[in-house]
Order: sequence, then structure tokens, then C-alpha cells
Amino acid sequence: MKSLMITGMICFSISQTAALAEVVKPVEKPNIVVIDIDDWRYDFYGEAGHPYLETPTIDKLAQEGVTFDRSYCTVPLSTPSRTALLTGMYPQQNKQYNHFHMPPGSQKLSNYPHYNKLYTKYLKENGYQSGYFGKWHIGWDLMTKENLSPNFDTVFTWSGVYQEPGQSLKDARNQYFHRKMYFRYMLDENGKSGSRYLAENYATDEFFIEASSYIEKLDGDKPFYVHLAPLSAHAPFNPDEKYAGKYESFVEPFNLGRTDYGSLMKNRGKHYTPKRLLEFTRNQAEMMLSVDDGIARILKVLNKKGFSDNTIVILTGDNGMVYGEHGDIWKKLPWEESVRVPLIVWSAGQLVAGDGRIVASPVSRVDFMPTILDIAGIATPSHADGQSFANLIKNNINNDDGNRFALNFGYGEKEVTNDGIPNWVTITLANDWKLMAYPGSGTLSMYNLTEDPYEQNDLYGRAGFEQQQTELVYEMKKQLDLAKVPTAWLNNFN
Repeated sequence: MKSLMITGMICFSISQTAALAEVVKPVEKPNIVVIDIDDWRYDFYGEAGHPYLETPTIDKLAQEGVTFDRSYCTVPLSTPSRTALLTGMYPQQNKQYNHFHMPPGSQKLSNYPHYNKLYTKYLKENGYQSGYFGKWHIGWDLMTKENLSPNFDTVFTWSGVYQEPGQSLKDARNQYFHRKMYFRYMLDENGKSGSRYLAENYATDEFFIEASSYIEKLDGDKPFYVHLAPLSAHAPFNPDEKYAGKYESFVEPFNLGRTDYGSLMKNRGKHYTPKRLLEFTRNQAEMMLSVDDGIARILKVLNKKGFSDNTIVILTGDNGMVYGEHGDIWKKLPWEESVRVPLIVWSAGQLVAGDGRIVASPVSRVDFMPTILDIAGIATPSHADGQSFANLIKNNINNDDGNRFALNFGYGEKEVTNDGIPNWVTITLANDWKLMAYPGSGTLSMYNLTEDPYEQNDLYGRAGFEQQQTELVYEMKKQLDLAKVPTAWLNNFN
């Protein structure tokens, strides 16, 4: 009888253990939300020190998450920057040097040839539901169902600006861009292309509303990836009517003391007056209020659905903007204001070692692919040029082993025929030293960003900095060789 009792107890124990094993939930893959803000320079939000711009939601994510202080855009222009992010490749491999496909001088609509190398394809193949909401701008891409569907379940984008009868497209764009625009689903929830429609909402609101609706419908059985790319804060700087004029009382530029208006008007035209730049930057700040509202909308739906703890939210920008610094304006420039962008990573749960931590290591747009795949537990394909910074997200460390770097390239809008040699190239190392090179003229300059964050003191060729100069030239040549960029022009420098 005792033997039977022991046997029964053992059987019960085994069966109970098996039952418990059956109800233990497997390790969940995290959900990932990327919000890629247009023309967002590194210091253009409240927590970054902007003197009047109010971005409470962005500030909250920075205060609770981790901020990458040296985040770079790879190419400071929409198309090549966005392509670098999604493919993990430099322009020499992804063939997006500027706003067009190869040949870059052509504005003919065509299919982007590297859809099979987007990281969203690997996410979807590994069980992720995925939605894209916003500006696509991978060259003059046709956005066909055949190309989009292996990467996304849903794709929602803009489809033109409202135009009054007899109104020129230029005038319509200046008046209605952001404020009165057409949208359409290139892929809806049924895998079909939707009809073009004129929205009543401000464009940025429309993207965030549709993205939050998409998240609202998810049941949580599968991990999801959501990519949001609002048109704000791109020119023309037309804020939502409810925010227009909010900052008109501010009469000093946000970058006070850093502008060279004399050189700017000489280099770019007399119409770039201090008054005009002030208007640009105030209006752009008012546009950022809608972006902040949209991010709050996404956080609200994540919380409502119970997704917050298992979701990583990544905020960044496709490129920065120069506003009179260095006597210049706009993007496509090698200065920090152009190439450096915000990068904030946040989660309500334990996925991010946050609490306002600031990471000093340089990271780049090409690093997003290996990082996001690393977070999702997916191997990085061999074509990727970047390196994962997931360890800097998950662990409470502020720097790597010192081997991190960021390359940035500048190309014009003309066809790139010289084997992909850029107009300019920069490299920033983990020690905060930066080298800037112009292959055409053979001009190099060098800056210590720790002591000279606004790049006013060129140290190239100066006595006492030979070691830093040698290291920077060596690293630039080494990394350009790996990126398959011709480097013969660098042979005369050390």
C-alpha cells in the first residue's frame, strides 16, 4: 500500500510539473515602435535645451529612457537617410545617394531594387505584424503591393497636396502642405490598395491617428512593429492652425549667438535675413507641438492595450538643419547641426536601462537594422554595414569599448558618376574627435567636439594634435574601405 501511495505521489508530482510547464508563457518578443521625425535636429526639443519649445511627451521619454547624445544620420537628406535606416547599408551599397534611384539624375518612377534587404522583411518572416504610417520617400518608388507586402501588413502614406482651381503647385504647396492633403492606404488591413482621399486633419495628426487605430486593433498574440514617419517638421513650415502663432512673442533665435547672418546672406542670398530665419524656426517649433501630441497618442493606446511594458519606442530624426550657423542654411551639410539628430529609446517595462541615462558613444542610421533585429532576437544579414547598439539600450553603460564610430556622407542632387566618391565625408569617433574631408579639393578639418561643440576651432595641421590627426585619417580610410568608397584621395594625408 505504501509503495502504491509513493508511486501515486510521484505520478501526481510529475503530472503537476508538466501542467505547470504548459501554462508558463514563452519569452515574448518585444514590440517595436520607430518614430522618425522629419528634419529634426539634435537640440530641437525641450529636454535638449531649446529655450521655448514645449515637448512634454518627448521630454518624458528622454527623462525615463536613454538618450544617445551622438546620433548621426549617415546622409543628411531624407531619401538616403531613410534608406540607410531600413537597409543597414551605406549609399555605396543601397544606391540611394540623393532623392532618386540610379541613375540619381532621373525623376522617373521606378521600383526600389533592394526591398528584399529591408529589416522589416526579416521581422515579418519571424512572426512580426508590421505597419508603416507616413512619408516613405525611398527615392521615386512606385510602392507596389508586390514590393511592400513582404515587408508590411499595412502601409499608409500621403498622396498629394490640395490645389485650388488654377493654383500653381508651388503656391498650393506653400499654402496647404501639412494643412490640407491627400492620403491613401497602399496596403490596407485586407492587403489591398485604398482610394485617395482628402483629410480634414492636419497631416501629422492623420498619420498618428491611423497608426494608433492600427495598434488598437492588434490582439497581442503576435509581436508588432510600427513605423511612423510624420511630415513634420519639414518645410514649408505650416503649423496646425491651433498652434499657429503660439511662439510669435519670442523675438530671439533659439540658437542665439551661433549664427553668422552676414556670411549666410552672402553665401545663400540676401533674403535669408535674421527676421526670416526667426520666422522659420518659430513656425517649425509650432509644428513640433503636433508631433509631441501624436507621440502622446501612441503612448496612450499602448497603455490602453496593455502593450507598454513589452514595447520599445524609438524616437529619432532623418536629418538635422542648419539655421545660420557657419554662415549657411538647410541640410546636406557636414556640420553637427545638419548630421546630428536626436535618438531617444524608451520602454515602460524592463526592456530599456533608462532613467534619463545619456549614452556618449556615436551611433548611426546604418546601425538601426542590426540593433532592431538584435532586439527581436533575429540574426543580422551579412549585407548590413552597421553594428548593433542594443547592448547600450539594455545595459546601464554609457560607452562601448571605444571602437564605435559614425560616418556621414554628402552628395549633391546630380548623378553620381565618380564611383560614389562623396562631395564631403565626416567621421566621428568614440573619443569625440571629428574629421571632415572634401575629396574634390583635398581639404580636411578636425574638431574636438567635447571642447568645441559648435565646430569653431579647426585643429587640423596644428601643432600638438598630430596623434589625433593620424588616428582620424587612419580610421576614416579604414571605414571608407569597408564601405567600398574609393580612398585614393586620402593617401596624401596622415
